[in-house]
Amino acid sequence: MAVLKTMSLQRAEMKAAQQEAKTATQEQRQQTAVYSRQMFESTLFGMLDVHSKILADIKYTGSANDISEGRYAIERIAKSFKETKDYKAGSFFPELVTDEEIQNQIEQFCTQWKSSVGHYFRNLYWIMKMIDSSQDTPIDSKDLDILTSNKRRRYTDYLRKRSYTNIVRAQLSDSEMALLQINCLGPYGTDLKYYAEKYSLLKPLGKKHFGGWAQYMSSQFNGIAFLGLEHIDADKIMKMTAHRVMRNTSAIRNNS
Repeated sequence: MAVLKTMSLQRAEMKAAQQEAKTATQEQRQQTAVYSRQMFESTLFGMLDVHSKILADIKYTGSANDISEGRYAIERIAKSFKETKDYKAGSFFPELVTDEEIQNQIEQFCTQWKSSVGHYFRNLYWIMKMIDSSQDTPIDSKDLDILTSNKRRRYTDYLRKRSYTNIVRAQLSDSEMALLQINCLGPYGTDLKYYAEKYSLLKPLGKKHFGGWAQYMSSQFNGIAFLGLEHIDADKIMKMTAHRVMRNTSAIRNNS
């Protein structure tokens, strides 16, 4: 009888010890998660601070040698895109301008202003990449129930990331978003274009900002680029992500 009682007490103590260890592990994970989040946010806001300094250093020299800096310089650079003869002609007679001509003008413009705004867009790309790469949850199960659950987790993770990219987007003026759209269609903006689409960086700008060229310039983007969150579900995001993976895989094969 005493032996049974001793064994019962040992089992109870073991169970209590296991529960205590489980609780300690959970607390440790929570502490680690909080610390990781704080480190991530500290890095993000540090990069945003650097971005604001890069913006402040941008300069535009007008025809009268007048110099504009910072956001006003961006505004004048974006405005210069609309002051070309081809753009004005396309605004009044869009049917007379081909998509190829529009694309050529975009590429020439991006090349012309690369030295002025290239650093700005490279830094914006790294900010978006850091957010998008943080705490990713890959799908690695073929079981339908687990896949559905994983799909939900991925969308929840997307919402978390989007809360940060919304902060980034809130820093952008209309002129910055206009230049972003142009840059994404140029020879140096393909990778940034993916993030502009996925996180709707062009939503405040809308599809009609570029007048007679708007149809072409907007049609080159995934529609998510201009949508509010209420119109974006998990299927749209997963489809877009899968398309990027397939494209990257194809590019790797072609280069190997």
